[in-house]
Parts: sequence; C-alpha cells; structure tokens
Amino acid sequence: MVWERPELDAVLLKADRTLVGAGMGVVHWGELVCDSPGRRPVCSMTGFPKAMRRRASTLSEQYVDDLKTVEGTIAPHTGSRSKLYGLEVDGAVPTEVKNWQGLSGAGVFCNGVLIGLARLVDRQWDRILMVLPLSHLLSADGFTGAVAAHTSMTPCLQPADLRPLMDNAPDPVLSSSHLLDPRSQVTDLTGMTELVHRIEHWCRSVDRIDIAAVIGLGGTGKTRLVIEVLHRLTTAPGGQRPWSGGFLAEHPSHTDYEVLAAASYPLLLAVDLAETRLSQIRDLMTALAGFHDGAAIRVLLLARGHDTWWPALRRHLRTRNFGPPGKPSPSRPTTRWTVTARKTST
Repeated sequence: MVWERPELDAVLLKADRTLVGAGMGVVHWGELVCDSPGRRPVCSMTGFPKAMRRRASTLSEQYVDDLKTVEGTIAPHTGSRSKLYGLEVDGAVPTEVKNWQGLSGAGVFCNGVLIGLARLVDRQWDRILMVLPLSHLLSADGFTGAVAAHTSMTPCLQPADLRPLMDNAPDPVLSSSHLLDPRSQVTDLTGMTELVHRIEHWCRSVDRIDIAAVIGLGGTGKTRLVIEVLHRLTTAPGGQRPWSGGFLAEHPSHTDYEVLAAASYPLLLAVDLAETRLSQIRDLMTALAGFHDGAAIRVLLLARGHDTWWPALRRHLRTRNFGPPGKPSPSRPTTRWTVTARKTST
C-alpha cells in the first residue's frame, strides 16, 4: 500500500506485475463534463455483489463470489450536493438492497476511461448506485504524487464522455514515435511563455463562445503549445473550476456537436490542420451557437498558413445568426497568433 485515505474509503496498491495485472493496458483517468440528456454515455462497473454468490458445484457446499457487470447512465447533476455521481442502473436489480454488498470499490468506466469508484447504494432508490468521482482522489493530499512516483506519469482527468469526439493522446510505449509525439509531454515547453499567457487570457475572457487561430509552419510547436495551455487551464489553483477539453478528431465517432453546448465545465477545443477542415469547423460552430446553455467554449484553430481561409471563415461566421434572435453574436472570430521557430508575434 503506497497511499490511503480512510474518509474516501480508497487505497492505492503497488503490485508485482507478474502476478497481478499482467497484460493490462494503461488506465486513463477521466470525468463527465457534459449533461446532454439525448446522448448520455453508458457507464459500467464489474464487481462481486452478494446476489452473485453461487455454489462451486451442485455437489459442493462451498460458495464462490461470481462476477457481475452493471451498466447504467449518469446524469451529472444527480448527487451533485453530496458531490457523488448517481448511476441509474439498467436491467435487473437485486430484490433486496443488501444483495448489492460486495460491489463497493469497483471501478466505474465510461468509454474505456476510469471515472470513479462505486461507493454505496441508495437504500430508498435501489436502482441508483452512488459513485465517488476520481476528482476526489486527485485533489486528496499525496495521491497524484504517489501515482507519479510509481508510474512516472502524473494523473490528469480527461473528458470521458467526449472521448468519441476527441483525438485522444496515445498510450505510452517504449518507442521513439511516442517520445516524439508532442502530446506525450516528454520535455517542458520553452520559448513560448508570452503566447501561452495570451491564449490563456483569451480563454478566460467573458465571452460565452469564441474562436481564434494559431498559424505556424509544421514543427514550430503549435500542438505542444495547446497541451501547455490545457495543462494550465485544467490545473487551475485557488479553487477555480478547472477546464477540460482536447483535440477534436477529424473523423469522430459521431458529429452531434450539440453535446458540447451542454458542457458543465469550460472547454478548450483545438482543431489541428484547420485549413483542411473548414466544413467541420463550420458545422461545429453552427451547432455551438445554435443551442448553447453550458459553460464557456473556446475553439483554437491550428494551421500552417492563413492564406485566404481565415478571412473567409471569419466572414462566414460573422454573416451567420449565432445565438438567440435579437442578441449579438456570441462568436467574435478576430484573433490570430503567428508562431515561428524562434519567436512569437501577434
């Protein structure tokens, strides 16, 4: 045991990989950031509830605790006052609440990302299982340090429910391709401090929706720049609500961008090679501006040249009726930064 927190009913164990976990992949840490009733992702957990206790064989008096996978959906606001997720179970449930015993502590996954730990059953509502969000662990004293010390990776929360829309970072592997990927953050970012501050300041402006562009040749650090800004936004000090976000996939699993408009937390969405994805950008901005009642959203376009596409996109967005009728456009596509190999300019 390398870390424990009794009040969270959680411990962190170090195991001999040859005995436990051999062949398992890297576990990604995440949270739910959007509340879109029409597209709530299925969450699942696997444990050993008392209801699954079975005889070892028809002739044996011995019993074994068998596995049970439970699936359901989480409405992010359910359990918000107790700061827990409320997972509404799909399918059959035990006839008595006590038969859920044994499931507590099970990892709860969404789109393959660990988002919490099963905590308890609501005795008044046997179809709701309360789940401890991972954010409680990451904010607990010593947890992130213990994980980093034993894995060489500092845990950070991904938007698990947005994973089908995102171009997710690669799993760490012993290869040069992983080391050279800017999203691996193998080395610290240098030489772009001023531009990082400017983009961070732009993100924290009062506008509900805004879009900007970063222009620079390939290899000048645009992707790494976004990673640094995201890191600063998602680890905000002083009790501020950290941001979430990532890189929008060129070919996402679905294109219901309206789900982003229901974000409970501020989002920074980066679009790489934006000059080749103008149709997708227009669809994205139309979806966000047509129906948006969530937190602030910033769309940062990364491109290798502005040519004519950026002025044309600005004109397109300005001529569209974004937001409710009679109100000014929430999108002001006026900002562009240029990145060079040695310096940055506005």
